[in-house]
Amino acid sequence: RVKRRYRPIPLSTVNLQKRSSKFLRLGSEATMTAAEELYRKGLISYPRTETERFSPEFDHGQLSQSIADHAGVGQKFSTYAA
Repeated sequence: RVKRRYRPIPLSTVNLQKRSSKFLRLGSEATMTAAEELYRKGLISYPRTETERFSPEFDHGQLSQSIADHAGVGQKFSTYAA
């Protein structure tokens, strides 16, 4: 049987913090620091925006790689995303 992977749903700030705590064991401050850094690099929308839609041009693969490369999160993310 073929397994289908659907496009991920964007996270609100609250859900981002909940999931990073549950899956990555990161606190809110560390999560928002990482989100701010990704925002400053132009890889995500403003982290405190409650947007739940991606533009059609959004490159999910690039974002995932950027998170995996992040010094504070990378190893934990890579394990979870695999």
